[in-house]
Amino acid sequence: MTKASINTTKEVINTAINTRLYYRIGDVSKLSGIKPHVLRYWESEFPFLAPEKSVSGQRVYRKKHIQAALLIKDLLYRERYSIEGAKKRIHEMKKKGEFKELRFDSLVQSNQVSPTPQDIMQKDQRIKTLLQEISQLADDLV
Repeated sequence: MTKASINTTKEVINTAINTRLYYRIGDVSKLSGIKPHVLRYWESEFPFLAPEKSVSGQRVYRKKHIQAALLIKDLLYRERYSIEGAKKRIHEMKKKGEFKELRFDSLVQSNQVSPTPQDIMQKDQRIKTLLQEISQLADDLV
């Protein structure tokens, strides 16, 4: 991913996260790139990530929850901590007062996880399939 696309992603996410007070789990998933079932699991492991619930029982996340989710994602995926290791690291950050000072901007760039060769092959195959479908549709039109 180029620096320009990281900056664009950062701007888009910063704008999106600063425009609303509350977010549903699907919104958080789209903004952070973390699947909803992973967020729910992390809530059980990291209590500070657990959002409030609306009257209808839906999870209602705030900016601080998105920041926390991105920190956890960074620790687990980029820095390769285990769940227990991430808990210890966050505990250390809290002791040093670093946890409260976290800024969303500092986490967005680290939010970019390099795709694995398998991810690339799957996307390549998906593109080929879509191109075949488009070609078939074009042939059907003629």
